[in-house]
Amino acid sequence: MKKYVIFLLIGGSVFGQEVEVKKEIEWARDFVQIGNTEYIQYKAIENDSLQIEKIVSNFADTNTSVETELEAIKLTDSVTEPYIYRNNKHNTLFYGIYERGAIVEGLVLDSLSFVGGNNRYHLYANREVQKTYYFDLDKHYFSFLEASVGSNNKVLDYYYSLPPGAISPFILSSKQDESEVNDEGFEKVVYSNQGKEIIYFFSKTEDNFRIKVTEQGKVAYYIVSKQAGNIFIENIEYDLLTKEEGYLNKASIVNVGFAQKRATTITEKGKGIWDAYFEEFLESKWNEKGQLVYDYRRGNEKKNTRMRVVVGKNIEENSLLYNLVVSFINNPELFRRDLTLRDFDYSNVNSNKTISLKSKKDQKYELVTK
Repeated sequence: MKKYVIFLLIGGSVFGQEVEVKKEIEWARDFVQIGNTEYIQYKAIENDSLQIEKIVSNFADTNTSVETELEAIKLTDSVTEPYIYRNNKHNTLFYGIYERGAIVEGLVLDSLSFVGGNNRYHLYANREVQKTYYFDLDKHYFSFLEASVGSNNKVLDYYYSLPPGAISPFILSSKQDESEVNDEGFEKVVYSNQGKEIIYFFSKTEDNFRIKVTEQGKVAYYIVSKQAGNIFIENIEYDLLTKEEGYLNKASIVNVGFAQKRATTITEKGKGIWDAYFEEFLESKWNEKGQLVYDYRRGNEKKNTRMRVVVGKNIEENSLLYNLVVSFINNPELFRRDLTLRDFDYSNVNSNKTISLKSKKDQKYELVTK
């Protein structure tokens, strides 16, 4: 901004008037390399004497997730709105204000995290980091599934409002360490099955657990929760190549009287109703289509008790969701009030579709045959 004095001659008298002329900002464009990615950076001097400049970063043509991440950050935390905007080409850009090359305020992409594949952004004010935004696919989907199984509509509305393909940012304050928000409240158990890595995360405080299944090109997430004596399972899959998520599958298992359980499953194919019955009458041979049988022995009783499972429709057979429903519904000790989900062993869910108590001393029923 420059000031000028203009002299006017009016009726033989001279008048002086001070006016301000706004200087048009001149932008310099550079190409900046981070790893294998080249993006555009615009720079403009805002104060010559103080060496203050504004630096705008444009990742629109880089085939990265930066634009959707910026939109998600802006939606999640309104404090970032001044530093994230769309230009006339509808590209999403972000900027920071620098003094003598050092960041004063604004949003900055952590270049090291970008090369590592887990993007982080730092929000600066008064030359100090105020918040850090980072993206974690596991946290995103586990948080979404927890909100869904808990019917938390406010949180669900937020997730459904995210731009297509975006995942939610997680926020660290300047006083927080990342270890404070890691999954330290869970016990981790790893299984493997036919080239898939299956990780169970058992909550140490709540009656629920999470499952993550990783195979080539995709990852699937599950949450299993026991609420008011009922079991709820929800599952979603994410394609790592196309960046697209699958259908939200759901299952619930409830007691129906003393000797029957019922499960309801909802998948992309439709709805399925399952029933499991305790039966004293045992046929020597059993080969009924769409039904499974499990024989149990209670204590020292000589006579076995049969659990007959009528399998529901519209679910992929031998998928993990299918195996979990069968494992839960056929177990006679599932709804005991003195047990939690952590008390069971899940190592045989995929092999023979059963769960058993970890502690044999607490076991009232023993699986005889499958």
